[in-house]
Amino acid sequence: MENQKRALLFVAGLLMIVFLIQFFYPRLYSARPYNFSDFDRQFFARLDSLQQQEADSPTAKPPASFSPARQKRYGTAASVRPVNLNSATRPQLMELPGIGPALAGRILRYRQQRGNFQKVSDLLNVKGIGPKKLEKLKPFLKIQ
Repeated sequence: MENQKRALLFVAGLLMIVFLIQFFYPRLYSARPYNFSDFDRQFFARLDSLQQQEADSPTAKPPASFSPARQKRYGTAASVRPVNLNSATRPQLMELPGIGPALAGRILRYRQQRGNFQKVSDLLNVKGIGPKKLEKLKPFLKIQ
């Protein structure tokens, strides 16, 4: 009889623990929405600071100003500083006229497989870049 009471109390205690876990666990670990506004504010303040530093830098001068016809031909990238082919990232390459995500990826893959570009004309070895596209890109590219 004593063993039956102990077993019954054990089972009742176990059920009580299971009930408490099911009742309180979702309340303790429920996903609470996080307010990212402070993080965003800090991020954009730092971004503005870095952009201002870059604009104030003496080396941040754009290439010689292009005529309106040349700006129309080459697009908004005409006012952008030349991009170093050996250190450019995918987003930097995609800002260049005529280069989309796929072509930027091929340029990066070529650079990864074969090493740094020695001259701008090495871009002709990348699938999708021919002589005409290279001539269009030359004002915006440099090798360092």
